[in-house]
Amino acid sequence: MNDVPFYTITPIEGCDEAIGRWLAALEDARFRTIAAIKEASPLDLDGAPAVGRNTIGTILQHIAGTELIWGYQRVRGTVVPDELSADFPTLDLDENGLLYHPTGLSLDDYQRRLQVARDHLVDILKPMSVETFRAPFRCVAEFGTFDATPEAVINHLIQHESEHRAQLTMLALGPAN
Repeated sequence: MNDVPFYTITPIEGCDEAIGRWLAALEDARFRTIAAIKEASPLDLDGAPAVGRNTIGTILQHIAGTELIWGYQRVRGTVVPDELSADFPTLDLDENGLLYHPTGLSLDDYQRRLQVARDHLVDILKPMSVETFRAPFRCVAEFGTFDATPEAVINHLIQHESEHRAQLTMLALGPAN
């Protein structure tokens, strides 16, 4: 990947161009997230934040888990494959209803998990026809039942990652001096 953000959208190949453009935008969001935390130390990943309870590692795990939840459980209507259980023993919330917080992982470990989740999401979306991509489906989630489209799911995931990137940036910078 380049060292600068994308300022053009070049569709991801191997799918309909409209889907490829959305996937490229999703990749741009990830590029910016990785850039925001590239200097994070192991202490930064697990260290107690000055505000809130979520560490950099917790948020990175949450971003990856959210992509798997949306891709498998909501878009496909299936369970997340067992092969992912080692990296994602819980996809989002722990037994106390808090974001799952792995500890002792390196930045490379988190980046690999982010990539694995992204690869699975892309594998779900890439083969779709543009008609399927834009067709509403009934989505059942813990917060309600609603209609969604895979296209809107990508928009949601871009927003989700961008909003958490603001948290990550704040955590990576540490308290103001």
